[in-house]
Amino acid sequence: MLQPARMTEQFLQELPLEFRLLLCCLRTPPNSTEDFEQLTSHHLDWDRFLSWCDRHRVVPQVYGNLSGAWKKALPKMVLRDLRNQFLENTKHAMLRSAALVNLLKRFAERDLPVLSLKGTALALGIYGDLNLRHAGDMDLLIAPEHFDQADHIIRHAGYRNITPGIRHREHLHHLFSDAGYVSDAEGIPNTHRIRIELHWRLTNLISLPMDFHEVYYRSQTTVIAGYPEAVLNPEDRLIYLMTHGSEHAWYRLGWLCDVAQILHRPEILDWPQIVARTRDLGLERVVDQTMHLAHVLLGTPIPALMSPEPETGKQTAYLATSAIGAMLEPNSFLIEWKKHSVTQILKGTIYRLRLHRGIRHKARILRLMLVRPEDWDEISLPRPLFPLYYVLNPILLILRRYRRYRRGHNQRNQSGRP
Repeated sequence: MLQPARMTEQFLQELPLEFRLLLCCLRTPPNSTEDFEQLTSHHLDWDRFLSWCDRHRVVPQVYGNLSGAWKKALPKMVLRDLRNQFLENTKHAMLRSAALVNLLKRFAERDLPVLSLKGTALALGIYGDLNLRHAGDMDLLIAPEHFDQADHIIRHAGYRNITPGIRHREHLHHLFSDAGYVSDAEGIPNTHRIRIELHWRLTNLISLPMDFHEVYYRSQTTVIAGYPEAVLNPEDRLIYLMTHGSEHAWYRLGWLCDVAQILHRPEILDWPQIVARTRDLGLERVVDQTMHLAHVLLGTPIPALMSPEPETGKQTAYLATSAIGAMLEPNSFLIEWKKHSVTQILKGTIYRLRLHRGIRHKARILRLMLVRPEDWDEISLPRPLFPLYYVLNPILLILRRYRRYRRGHNQRNQSGRP
């Protein structure tokens, strides 16, 4: 095993103590008791630690990694909160497993091929236990030409399509990669509603131009709640997880934990194939960044074939530092980034432009900056006039910023009145 270019020890020491403790709890195998005891001996903001556990969707991994000695070192309130969240996640995982099986049966009845991208299948595949990964959205991948049939199946299973801009479906399919759904049952709090992301492409930026039928042909079968489910094969899965995480600047540590867990079992992967395919896809920077972060933050050993090239050191350092910045921010500059400040928008854009080499990729990023599907719903234009949205979006963005400024200005004036 080779080590990627190191971040300085000083840089890691400058990370907040609560974040360093979170990293310590996430390392597999768990970090030494000495490091854990050293970190917990400081005066820590435990609310901040718990908040980061929740935001990074890593409560199952943190609680699952706690040894008996570590549990005794934590405040009772912290341990109780982690345990309650762990048990709640287990309940969500069971409910989502049942909902997934119900959907898969409906797809099978229509003889419609579908792949599960993450969720309970990923938890079982890499952790061996669905309780050890956050139970979030259900992500399904279909062939683009099967969208209408899949949409019909999901809606008739009791889910509502909440995708903005769906009225211009052909443009939505060209520019983006998925549609969103939420369970429509009455009386269920939003936090308990099951959400589905139906993908017809693996990423928005077409970083993974894999044909669905080829991916499906290479897929493997796992069993969820007694029902067979098609999933990505190990090589496709790792390439997808690396690309997905990097495009979101690893905003959630849980995504990096998934990759690290895979890297701890290198014998199950065809590394020469992964290296060849990622090079063909132009994902060298994605791979370098991922391996660097997994090693530096989580102590993961990196296979020699995946070690970053020396000449990519500066680029890798920039991408890794940007990702850690996103991990520490309360709101990522890459998720709903158009709602953030101009500075954050620029940071997110520059990061994405530097993530891939290809001109086509960079052009697509700049084009997506001019697209906001919500505008397609707010302002109805006939299909022949759709290109006008590219002109309207910057104008509407300025208007929204101005209205937000005016509201804030008025609120400040009102609060200053005697």
